[in-house]
Amino acid sequence: MAGVRRRAAGALAVAALACLAACGTSAPATPRAVVSPPPAVAGGGPPVPARGAYVGAYVQPQGGQVGTLAAVAAYESSLGRQLDIVHTYHRWTVPFPDAAERALAASGRYLLLSWASVPLVAITDGSQDAVIRARAQALAAWGVPVFLEWRWEMDRPNLASVVGRPSAYVAAWDHIRAIFTQVGVHTVSWVWCPTATGFADGRAAAYYPGDAQVDWVCADAYTTSPQQQIGMGDQPLSALVGPALAFAQAHHKPLMVGEFGTAYRGDDSQAAWVTASFAWAATQPYVKALVYFDETAPGPSGVSTPVSLRSSPVSMAALGAALATPHFNPRSHPTVGS
Repeated sequence: MAGVRRRAAGALAVAALACLAACGTSAPATPRAVVSPPPAVAGGGPPVPARGAYVGAYVQPQGGQVGTLAAVAAYESSLGRQLDIVHTYHRWTVPFPDAAERALAASGRYLLLSWASVPLVAITDGSQDAVIRARAQALAAWGVPVFLEWRWEMDRPNLASVVGRPSAYVAAWDHIRAIFTQVGVHTVSWVWCPTATGFADGRAAAYYPGDAQVDWVCADAYTTSPQQQIGMGDQPLSALVGPALAFAQAHHKPLMVGEFGTAYRGDDSQAAWVTASFAWAATQPYVKALVYFDETAPGPSGVSTPVSLRSSPVSMAALGAALATPHFNPRSHPTVGS
């Protein structure tokens, strides 16, 4: 009976997704979609899809690198297909790629590597050059295309002691990129990722390193933040990332939603939100990647905010239905510039 319910839920989600995309019953797109797609990303990082968008996830493991592989495999089994992107996180001094990431990439997934930071003065004064060079050399030797997201959500107020002034952030970004260039890394797409609220209130723009230094514009958006730092209310994804999309379009960059999620409340509202989110994204030529943040553990306050889709078979069916549509299977189409 459970299998019948899951199949029925999946069928309903597919139908709902099709209706939302065709009939425009999702929340109004903000800003209005443009016709032309963003350009190809320079260098040898993952290509921008000519049509459609990548779909990925951070899938919280039970522990360790073996746990990461098992969690991703189970997640993909529930969805019925492989993720395009797997999101992983590293502290400043922790080497990457690790064995699990190498295994994930070897099976055809792209990695979104989020790399934390030390206080930025330690980067710009050169004292961390050996760490930066070691990471660059590891990626250069590996030779596999990756997305690299250094110091995401730099506009968060609680990171002020690490990030400092926007000019310091830009200087540190430029310093890291210069070392990667010196080492000869040609396999990285650089992802700049403030919070969605930072775009909405104008705070994020001051941290922008410039068009020549950024390959992908990104935003992290939650209806209920697992870190309890964004708290934008139960808005549709179109409203949450609309200002970020406008920024990406103005700078002619592809947009990645690097983290996003909504809470499971014991009903089908989470599944409906996921369905509407992907239906909206399918109408936006500049939205080229969506990476769900599937975390099941409590946040720092100790209060659990279950944004995980694994809390509900219906929610997983909604994501699986989106992944089954041609738009979210971009590898079946040529990439921009191919």
